[in-house]
Amino acid sequence: MYPTLAANVEPAAVLREHVARGELGMKTGRGFYEWTPETIAAERARYEALLRAGLELVRAELPSGNP
Repeated sequence: MYPTLAANVEPAAVLREHVARGELGMKTGRGFYEWTPETIAAERARYEALLRAGLELVRAELPSGNP
């Protein structure tokens, strides 16, 4: 995933094990964390807020007159 950290060409065993058990994170409610409808909603809201903040940073760099 990050070549500067490791040159592995396969996912880590723990990741393969989660996938084999069908534990796909928010999608299935289980993975490295237990996900409830409330925690999923909170994480999606947090992620959306971060994306919007990033868009505002990019927008601030555009020449004036551009959306």
